[in-house]
Amino acid sequence: MPTLRGPHLNTPLTLLGSDRDAPLRGEDGVLAPGEDARYLVTRAGAVTLSEDEHGTPHAVLETADPRGGTAQPLVPLGRRDGVRVLAVEIPEPSPELDDPGRDLRDLRRVADRLADADADLAAAAVAMGAWHRSMRHCPLCGGSLEPEKAGWVLRPP
Repeated sequence: MPTLRGPHLNTPLTLLGSDRDAPLRGEDGVLAPGEDARYLVTRAGAVTLSEDEHGTPHAVLETADPRGGTAQPLVPLGRRDGVRVLAVEIPEPSPELDDPGRDLRDLRRVADRLADADADLAAAAVAMGAWHRSMRHCPLCGGSLEPEKAGWVLRPP
């Protein structure tokens, strides 16, 4: 049997540095704030990043809920180092949600330089944000979609 090799096997979606913890999605309180919650902020394909001294981008996991009292949905991405990582897609720039220190960068431009440990979180957060933005209505019945399983499932009510 041939061995698969090539650069396509080392892409952000194949570098799992965190536990997806799918059973967590059905638990009560999975989206609740707490000491064990961290937030990864995205906006229209961009993700919050910082660079280390070598210029390698890393995902920034915020400790405070970045939604500022708005009704932006949270989606659990899994667990890392004993904390729940929640993705939050913020809408277009607004004074309530914009943090002057937040460095949002287009994931497509930095994905190949992203730290391996953060690639899966960043890709999943951007993908879930895009999916929630684009899937507002059921393709079968046209009704609005409501999140289930902490945002990993969208169904008509």
